[in-house]
Amino acid sequence: MTMKTMLVLLMCLLLCAVHSDGKPTEKKSHVIHGVPLSEREHNDDENYDYDHEAFLGNEEAETFDKLPPHESKRRLGIILEKIDVNSDDVISEEELKLWLKSNQKKLISGKVDERWSEFDSNKDGLISWSEYKKATYGYLVSPQDEEDHKHMIFRDERRFRMADRNRDSVADKEEFTAFLYAEDYEHMRDVVVQEMMEDIDRNKDGFIDVDEYLGNKHLLTNKQTVTN
Repeated sequence: MTMKTMLVLLMCLLLCAVHSDGKPTEKKSHVIHGVPLSEREHNDDENYDYDHEAFLGNEEAETFDKLPPHESKRRLGIILEKIDVNSDDVISEEELKLWLKSNQKKLISGKVDERWSEFDSNKDGLISWSEYKKATYGYLVSPQDEEDHKHMIFRDERRFRMADRNRDSVADKEEFTAFLYAEDYEHMRDVVVQEMMEDIDRNKDGFIDVDEYLGNKHLLTNKQTVTN
């Protein structure tokens, strides 16, 4: 059995067990909605590249692609031992979930690290709302520009304040991660649901009717982890 065949068998169970958040939704603000486990297209009819990268992680998958078959099998065995946290020689659904979530957490952490310097303009290891606003909306040069983006700025600031758990008006790395990837943080779920309602409730009556739901079903699909 080849290394990729083994991965495919595992991922069949893995992808049934865990939702991977999907690709980013229609951009209503500059925060991020959902993180795919791989940037590759998920199309098992043509290849298993998505499963390969989701299971191993981006960097590890690239390393495996360059290994001879015997070495990739050996390393895969080591990985399976790590997944099997109770050492019973059986990979359970829960163990697969934990592994996939761990890979996603590493991916998110890397993405936050990549973007951190964009916003921490004074290099104090913290990001204030003013720093974020300037870096994100600094291109707005006229009062009309700012008026056109007023709602986006309001939503971003509301989410930023929610992520600031100690209320010191600045975000450390964990708080900034919660701001960008709110779906992964339980204390951020109220604001995520509120944003979802604002996006889908087109007639602003405080309810989502059938037509609104059907017209925006992709938003609910991509954010379904909020209610999990």
